[in-house]
Amino acid sequence: MHHATASAPRAVSLASSYPPLTATTSRLCTRAAARYGKSTDMFSVGVILYESLSGFPPFYPAHKCTTDTPTFIGDQWSEKGGQYTLAKDLLLHLLDTNPKTRFTAEQAIQHAWFDSVLHAF
Repeated sequence: MHHATASAPRAVSLASSYPPLTATTSRLCTRAAARYGKSTDMFSVGVILYESLSGFPPFYPAHKCTTDTPTFIGDQWSEKGGQYTLAKDLLLHLLDTNPKTRFTAEQAIQHAWFDSVLHAF
């Protein structure tokens, strides 16, 4: 009988000029939290949302997540007004390095970005 063995997460490269994406970015950043809680989950939501919108991790190198704001690379992030401007604002609140000022789920859901996305369809 064949037994699967656990292995380290494998990186999936989406762009050769940018570091590979891994599931460890969120884990690395949340390990720096003094205590796990809902605020940690919201940070992870921010990482997932950022990667979903851009295709890249929000921090490079990944350990910068404990001290820096996300890196917004790409033309879509420099757009004035519109969905990406709203998304950038939401992400800055979700990826806040201070868990006490980071958006809660309730605050995130009330953000204007969700209305802009719903009205786009």
